[in-house]
Amino acid sequence: MTTLINLTPHSITIIGPSDIVIPSVGIARVRTASEPVGSLFVCGQHVLVFGSKAERVVTDGILSKDGEWVRQTEECTLPETAQSHSGQVVYIVSSVVASHNSIRGRMDVLVPGDLVRDDSGNVTGCRTLTRIL
Repeated sequence: MTTLINLTPHSITIIGPSDIVIPSVGIARVRTASEPVGSLFVCGQHVLVFGSKAERVVTDGILSKDGEWVRQTEECTLPETAQSHSGQVVYIVSSVVASHNSIRGRMDVLVPGDLVRDDSGNVTGCRTLTRIL
């Protein structure tokens, strides 16, 4: 059986014959570095423009030997491909995280796909999980 570790800031509902709700257990983010690259003159004032570069993927925890997510006080890197006592471990992250050079193409990293929205355009779930190639 596959263990899904949701590292987005919210629960994910996979819509199907029986909806599957995967609670968030932590967060994976792309850490960036920014520096000023110029300014714009808008409505009588200068607005600074910064350039930002993606540096690395960080998380707020680690995967225990038992396949449980354990929060940490310091930033950690996304764990490498793992197996839990019950089978394969797959991480669900944002598309920004999955697109980072260090993560793209990993077989164990997926993003919500085929999003389902309500009448107001808010995402209520997804029908699939997607791998960023």
